[in-house]
Amino acid sequence: MKTILIIVGFLAVLGLGWYFYGPALGIRYEKPNNSPPAESFALPTSTPTPTVVSSEETGVKFAVSMTSSGFVPSQITIKKGTAIVFTNNDTVPHWPASSKHPSHLDYPGFDSLGGVAPGASYTYTFNEVKSIGVHDHLNPSLFGKITVIE
Repeated sequence: MKTILIIVGFLAVLGLGWYFYGPALGIRYEKPNNSPPAESFALPTSTPTPTVVSSEETGVKFAVSMTSSGFVPSQITIKKGTAIVFTNNDTVPHWPASSKHPSHLDYPGFDSLGGVAPGASYTYTFNEVKSIGVHDHLNPSLFGKITVIE
């Protein structure tokens, strides 16, 4: 009986810690929603055409929105020297970084080194020609691809 009480007490403390400290760590609490989603996000059956951005057209900056459903756009091609501004348009922090999770070594240096607060942004200039995976360190299931060309 004493062992059961200790286990129940431990689980209660663990649950309360998760409840109170989870938001500070970027952990989301969402109620199950049985209604159909407003948008359906299916895996593409063909390779999507990436957005090509030239530095001349953008003033050397390109905008990517971070949302609860991921990076928008999720695949882009930019010219070397273009800066991407990652803006958090969600209610929880997002942490943009290069793949592979958790090391971020596909493109060393591209890592916000912490969560970007809702409404805030992180800017990085891509100076190396390379194709890299991008992910949200706080939610690694959100990912995208950036291709840097000459």
